[in-house]
Amino acid sequence: AGPVQPKAPGGVETAIRFVEADARRIMLGGMRLDEHLKAMGIVWPFTVARLLGEQDWSVFLAKLSPNGRPPYAPWAMVGLVMAGLLKGVNTLRALEELARSDLGVMWVTGGICPDHSVIGRFLLLHAETLSESFFAGLTGSVLKATGSDAALLGLDGTVIAAAVARLGTLKAEALAAALKEAEAKAAE
Repeated sequence: AGPVQPKAPGGVETAIRFVEADARRIMLGGMRLDEHLKAMGIVWPFTVARLLGEQDWSVFLAKLSPNGRPPYAPWAMVGLVMAGLLKGVNTLRALEELARSDLGVMWVTGGICPDHSVIGRFLLLHAETLSESFFAGLTGSVLKATGSDAALLGLDGTVIAAAVARLGTLKAEALAAALKEAEAKAAE
């Protein structure tokens, strides 16, 4: 897919062009993805996408350049990471697989399929912004908005603490991968 210049959630204009992502174009047997999810009674992706649309993305956008290869939109990447955390995913490769296979996640992310290394670089670039308080607040909002649908996300009473702990694991894995890559380049 080619680059697209969307407005950030909330209608904020940005000069940054992002990798094209539009879940409304994903079809399953002649049915749009959103219609399929609704027909199956899967509603959490709509709530998560709505809540992501209500966030302020200016801190994320400030770290991106309008030059060079288009990145994945930060709201799509955060949506992937958050959905993964809520589903108990705690490795970058598992997040990559989730983006490729989970229909709800496809709706939340617009259908992006980032490589595990791209996910890791995103986590490192935005490590300060992707704080425990950011994810705890966003996770709390999802739980509150989904109510009984929280069970669909595989959650229990300690979901926020567990999700934040998994975020720490993902960040550590991303840092280890970046260190290994830097060591390999230095050896060359």
